[in-house]
Amino acid sequence: MALLSRVLQIWLGWVLRRPRTVLVLASLAAVMSIVLAVNKLEVQDDQLELISPNHPLISLSHRLDPFHLGGKTTFTVAVKAPTPEQGIWFANALTSLIEQDSKHFRGVLYRIDPNLLKSYALLYPDVEDIHALRAAVTDNASILQGLAEEPDAIALLRLFNQEMTKRMVGELFTGFLDESATDTDTPGSKGPLDLGFLVQTLDGLRDGLQGSQHYRSPWFSFFKNNFLDLSTEGYFWEGDKRYLLMFVAPEKGGDGFDAAQASIRQLRSLIQQVQRAYPEVQAGVTGQEALNNDQMVSALSDMSRATWLSLGGILVLMVVFFRGLNRPLIELVSLGTGL
Repeated sequence: MALLSRVLQIWLGWVLRRPRTVLVLASLAAVMSIVLAVNKLEVQDDQLELISPNHPLISLSHRLDPFHLGGKTTFTVAVKAPTPEQGIWFANALTSLIEQDSKHFRGVLYRIDPNLLKSYALLYPDVEDIHALRAAVTDNASILQGLAEEPDAIALLRLFNQEMTKRMVGELFTGFLDESATDTDTPGSKGPLDLGFLVQTLDGLRDGLQGSQHYRSPWFSFFKNNFLDLSTEGYFWEGDKRYLLMFVAPEKGGDGFDAAQASIRQLRSLIQQVQRAYPEVQAGVTGQEALNNDQMVSALSDMSRATWLSLGGILVLMVVFFRGLNRPLIELVSLGTGL
């Protein structure tokens, strides 16, 4: 104890004789510590880092990375729309804006094109769908043949007019003589003409004249339950097509936890921009990367606020205790240097 006391006396004597040198050295040490902390210390914001790397789920997640936009970190955009078509329109508009912004985004994935498998579609329908298709083709054979010979809209409408007139006249004058005429389930029977194809054709003409960009082929009316209607297929749906998921790869600005902060802010800004055109659609950013980013930003913001509140509280207490301002300020400077 005596030796320690003697060493402290010598040290304090040296410090008191050279106050400026000591302050300069302390300031330099504080600056160097900050530089080292910025360059050497890292913040791990990935929750998977809390799990042992030997855990089987970790190895499985690493094996799935290459299939997730080439292993790139992604944000998940969840889109909730009143109808699947509105969700698709929203996703298409948002994708167009994302693809134009190469500064913040690497790419976006929200659909696997089902047309790649369209040529095999007729190999997989149910027997009922095949029967419905055969009946539709047989029932409209004359219209299809006439359309093949003269493929234009005027000819199509004329063919429908002729077929409707022929069946109406036949029903009025000779229909009561044919007992099988009411058997619409029999292939080749001439029951009432199914106007689904005509209605969808007229709807398409109307939408085209009104400048709509959303086209729906009338040929889908030939298939039961729109079997070949792929306009809403290939998307990442959840909840019986109430939610549409989009995966956006950000362009990071570094390796820190806030490297994708600019990208996520831009993505949320683009979502708000698209929502002005589709106010009935709700959308938000989620996913592991977005959650990690939001958690770290929130934690740092709270820690900064708590630090300033603590320093302010200490300053008030010392001002009250010392009945002055000079000594409390010196105490805070020394406290900050020590930290």
